[in-house]
Amino acid sequence: MKRDRLIWDFWKLFTAETSLDLESKKAFKIHMAETNANRLIMAFPIIVVLTAILGALDLKLLRSHDATEFHSGLWLFSGHLILLVVSTSARIYLKANHNGARRPNRERITNLALFLFFTAFVLIAIGRFHTSQTIAPYFVGVAIYCAFTLQSNLQSIFLYGCHLVLLIALLMFYEPNHQILFGYVINAFNFTVFLWIASRYLHSKEIQYLMSIRERDALLKHQERLIHELEQASQSVKTLQGMLPICSGCKKIRDDKGYWSQIESYFQKHANLGFSHGLCPDCLEEIYPEHTMRNQETNQE
Repeated sequence: MKRDRLIWDFWKLFTAETSLDLESKKAFKIHMAETNANRLIMAFPIIVVLTAILGALDLKLLRSHDATEFHSGLWLFSGHLILLVVSTSARIYLKANHNGARRPNRERITNLALFLFFTAFVLIAIGRFHTSQTIAPYFVGVAIYCAFTLQSNLQSIFLYGCHLVLLIALLMFYEPNHQILFGYVINAFNFTVFLWIASRYLHSKEIQYLMSIRERDALLKHQERLIHELEQASQSVKTLQGMLPICSGCKKIRDDKGYWSQIESYFQKHANLGFSHGLCPDCLEEIYPEHTMRNQETNQE
């Protein structure tokens, strides 16, 4: 039973987006693009400071006469340069084009920047692998993507898969020992799959959060519409209060301006009431006695 529940919860992580209707999918796509763009803009100062510091260290490796250190510095410098150039270009474009008409272009630029960022982390990982036999920067890049970016299922599979393949290909080129290479590949694969699943969990929670906001907004709009309808209904209802001066003879009513009006006209004007005329039994007998006598004779027969 627990296993079935676990499988069902695991399956819901990947079907949360497909269960949305067309309007909700469009709204969530816009939400993902704007969230990624805003986070990219906010991360710009941090990226600039870190790349400036690490770039200075890379220059020392590039000046080294040792081939291993030179290649390591080349990979590191390339990765840090990509981070700096892409973050600067993306920030300038995203800040300058923040209106709704250019939203599709903002989405493409943001996705391209995120893809190049991931590529830069792979290059930095290869650079560290040259000198310290570690691919920790790759793990850092995957963790950052898991925690701070929103990607659809297909986008995330493409993003994580492409860069995992790129990392493995570069490791195969620089590591001749197959046993050591296999260990690095297994660690990278397991870590990538684990954080990809974690990213799908965060993705589903973001969908639930957005849907709760949309449901709340829909409920508020419904309440506002009901309040507006009640206000209109209350404005159309007029209440008569106090003493009404009425003629004892003709039953006309005197209004506030001193004019006498028929009782039907007065209520139609002040209370939005309509009247249908008829005769009560007493008036019918008084006005049409022959009709009353005829009915009595008919009943006696």
